[in-house]
Amino acid sequence: MLTDHASARFVLFDLDGTLIDPGPGIIGSAQQALKELGRDVPPARDLEWIIGPPLRQSFARLLGSGDLVEKAVELYRAAYGNVGITQASCSIPDDHISPRRSALFMARLVLRDIRDGAGAC
Repeated sequence: MLTDHASARFVLFDLDGTLIDPGPGIIGSAQQALKELGRDVPPARDLEWIIGPPLRQSFARLLGSGDLVEKAVELYRAAYGNVGITQASCSIPDDHISPRRSALFMARLVLRDIRDGAGAC
């Protein structure tokens, strides 16, 4: 916990799953990789589990082991780098808090407080 804002040189945010929802890009990129491999492409709702685990582990579950896993990772990375990364939404809605208390809103408040030297982190 910082008590002296003037000494803060860096602010780190956990974007992935906190301030942005990367799910659509991750799932869409996995679907694209499967499509390019000529495999059946499950609907997005059936691939939600793919968010989080290592890519090779996820593709091994989908394809079995072997060369196809490495090719799938390669295809996924290309798809994610070209399109998937742009499909993240800016904040994850939280039904339990008002929009003014969303993660993105709170991050802006923290940054403003650090900039202005006010408040506590």
